Order: sequence, then structure tokens, then C-alpha cells
Amino acid sequence: MIDTKDLKPEAIFCMDISEYAQQIELVLHDFLLPPPAGIYVKNRLAPVIVPGAEYFTDVIEYGKLRYVPIKDINEVKGGVYDVNFKLIIPSALMKHPDRWLSNKPFIPHNGMKILELLVRNQLDTFVQYRRTGSYYLDKIYRYTKPTCSPEQQQKLEEAIDFVSTNVYDSLWNRISEFFDGLCWNMYYISIKDRTLTIERHCDWRIYDWIRRMESGEWK
Repeated sequence: MIDTKDLKPEAIFCMDISEYAQQIELVLHDFLLPPPAGIYVKNRLAPVIVPGAEYFTDVIEYGKLRYVPIKDINEVKGGVYDVNFKLIIPSALMKHPDRWLSNKPFIPHNGMKILELLVRNQLDTFVQYRRTGSYYLDKIYRYTKPTCSPEQQQKLEEAIDFVSTNVYDSLWNRISEFFDGLCWNMYYISIKDRTLTIERHCDWRIYDWIRRMESGEWK
């Protein structure tokens, strides 16, 4: 049976959107929740070390490589590994922690998350084969502090409206150019660190017809 994973994109849109995320955080500064706690690496969006998890470093003892639990990250000179012994911070970065590591994100974390919601909302208002209403816009509030008065709520709503209609406007136009009016095509969105990627695939109606025929739903 046809699988969306097997589909090849007809076109790909890639763009560094971190400047837009920075603008969003400036506008919403007074309303945003803190970013996730942890240790961030330069050019990575999510923290690579989070509270409560166990991490290891590599040491050579008696000529053999060993992985030992990390008790104090400030004393680590080797690489940093997760519980599956996957390298998450190379030793080269640990030699210069002030340059490469921080307790605060190098990339505006919440701004990027809000941008992703705006992009997904734009896509869902454009394509013809699905509608989610305000589903993605409503999720913006998960990155903002609870308001304690109607006045504060109104200011927050006005700030979000400014972000979605002004800050996002030029990115909206860039994405609209990529969509090129092809509202029946299938699109896939992903954000990795600073980069937004949108893949445009085949016409959804063709995909749906093949899927139904192969499944036996239609004969």
C-alpha cells in the first residue's frame, strides 16, 4: 500500500527563520513563559541536557575506554553522552563551554515554536482537503503566562494579533509564493534548529484515490 514516507517531494522550501522568532519574542516578551530548563548548545533549538536525566562522559582508565556518570558538568572534559550512549556534546565543545554552552537558548526557543504554529495555521487555511479552524493559533497560549485580569488578556491578544498580522506578514508572503496556488497538493512542515523546511508533494486527490484503490475501499 502507498505510504506517505515513500513520496518524493516535488519542491522544497528552506529558510532560516530565527530572526522572525527573535522579533516575536521581543513583541511578546512580557507574556512569554521561560524556555525549557537545561543546557543549550550553540545553533541547537532544544536543550541537550535537561534536569532529572542521567548523562555520561568518556574517560580512559588503564588504557580502556569507559563511560562514567556525570556528577558535575563543569568538570567534564570529554564528550557528553545520553543514557543510550549517543554523543550529544562533542569533547571539542566541552573544552570551550563559555563559547558553546549556555543555560539560556542561543536560538529564541518559544519564538520558533510560535512560528511553527503560525506556519501550520497558514497551511491549514490554504489547503482544500482539511480544515482545523483555530487549532494551531489556540496552541500559542501554551507558551504564554496565564493572565490574571481582563485587561492583561486583552493586551496579550492584541500582541498575538500584532505578531500574526505584522511580524509574520513577510514570511507569510514568502511561503505563499512557494505554495503557488497549489491548494490540493500535500505539504509537510518541519523545523530543525533555525531552519523551516516545507516539502510540497503530489496532489492529495491522486494520493487519496491510489490509497483507497490499494486498500480495497474502492474497486
